[in-house]
Amino acid sequence: MNRFVLFFPFTGVNKELLYSNNNIIGVIVLTKMLLYVTLNMMLIILTCLVCVMEVYYLIFSSKVLIEGNYFDTYGIHCIVNNKIIETFNDISLNRDEVLLLCKCLNMYHISPVHFYDIIEDYLNN
Repeated sequence: MNRFVLFFPFTGVNKELLYSNNNIIGVIVLTKMLLYVTLNMMLIILTCLVCVMEVYYLIFSSKVLIEGNYFDTYGIHCIVNNKIIETFNDISLNRDEVLLLCKCLNMYHISPVHFYDIIEDYLNN
C-alpha cells in the first residue's frame, strides 16, 4: 500500500490517499475539524492526481543527406507518460554533445513547456 499526501495551503487541510496497484482504496482527511468526503472533494483529489506527469527525454538518431553524403544526426524526444509529445530533430552531428544535453534535461526535470526554448538557447550559444 502506498500513500500520497495532498496539502491545500490556507485551509489547514491535508488529504492522504491510500492506493495499491494504482487504485485508490481510501482517503484520510486530516484537519482540526471533522470534514465529510463529498463528491466535490473526490473530484479535486482526482484532478490533482491526473496532474502528476512522468517526463523524460531520450536521444535518437536519424540519417541526413548532405552534399551527396549520409550523416547521422542526433535529436531529442520529450516523452510524457510514455508518449512522445515533442521532438527536436538534427540538434548536432556529435552524439556525445546531444547525450550530455539530454542528461541535463533529465537531471533537472525540465518541464515540456520549456523544452524548445532550452534547445534553441543551446543551439544559439
